[in-house]
Amino acid sequence: MLRDFFTFESGDFQAGSPLRHISLRLRAGSGQAAVDQITDIWKRVIPGAPLKVDFMENVISDEIEGKTQSLALAASMATIVFCTAIIGIYAPAAFVCDRNAKSITIRKVLGSSRRSILSLLLKQFTVPIFASFALALPVSIYFIQEFYSSFQQTPGFPVSMYAMCLAGI
Repeated sequence: MLRDFFTFESGDFQAGSPLRHISLRLRAGSGQAAVDQITDIWKRVIPGAPLKVDFMENVISDEIEGKTQSLALAASMATIVFCTAIIGIYAPAAFVCDRNAKSITIRKVLGSSRRSILSLLLKQFTVPIFASFALALPVSIYFIQEFYSSFQQTPGFPVSMYAMCLAGI
């Protein structure tokens, strides 16, 4: 059904001309013959104006392809950010464990349980995480508000998403 729709785009044949695009629907099966007839009439009526003919099917598929490529790029960038975040979380955890290796060994020899050693490490690990979250939250709120300011309608600020990220970490 989309093959029956097409659009004409005229060039800049007159400055300030309101007619730039014409969309028409052809009868089913008329196809290229009707387009050729319309092109001939166009060349007779407005000989100096260039005419570009696009079928709506092609216009829509080009638009979908562009959106798909944008989505693929966004997914790739999200993957890179996610991997960087995982490395950023692993590095402080490894640092805390490495820094406390001797004290962990001494505590274990003196009879501490795994749970108490783990809770000590988690306390030392979570302080930098909460500090970085507290610093990053206002910055992210600012940039999200700047991004959403260009839209007429916005989904709002997803506070629950930030809380879920912090809980996940």
